[in-house]
Amino acid sequence: MYAERGVSSASIEAIAERAGVTKPTVYAYFDGKEALFEAVNERVKAFINSADWRPYQPGRPAEEQLLRILDKFFEEVLKPERGGLFRALFAEFGRRGKAPPDEDKRGHLQLAQWLQEAKLSGTLSKRDCVIRSDLFFKMLLGTLVFPPLVECAEPFDTRTRRRHLRHAIRFLFDSLS
Repeated sequence: MYAERGVSSASIEAIAERAGVTKPTVYAYFDGKEALFEAVNERVKAFINSADWRPYQPGRPAEEQLLRILDKFFEEVLKPERGGLFRALFAEFGRRGKAPPDEDKRGHLQLAQWLQEAKLSGTLSKRDCVIRSDLFFKMLLGTLVFPPLVECAEPFDTRTRRRHLRHAIRFLFDSLS
């Protein structure tokens, strides 16, 4: 509903009808459509922040370790049943002319810490690692997430997704040296 009409144009009645519940049921859980939208936003952020960041394992190629972590994460993000949540969020922020809130950068911080544990950051400060992690995630969003969710293109097959991830990881590692 939000992806199609936006928060301002969606009615609680239409949302309730689509969900197969009554208007009073929706109001029993949410104060209104803005509160419902914020709940969607929080659910998406919680999912993003639940990525399984395993500690760096010395003796194993860092690129392969990072590929496994990120491939599993993006496989989950791009599942069709999650698409509606992400599509609604990105569509609404696009209508509002601003990006989704970036205040919770746990993923960026976890990647920066992982890079430092792997001793891939050389002499870079933690702040520089976080900046590179932020750019890395923005690049991945632009190539892997936005096309299937915002442009309604087909999600990439596993092989293509991994190729994009490998390219992005190489770019990240090159920026650290």
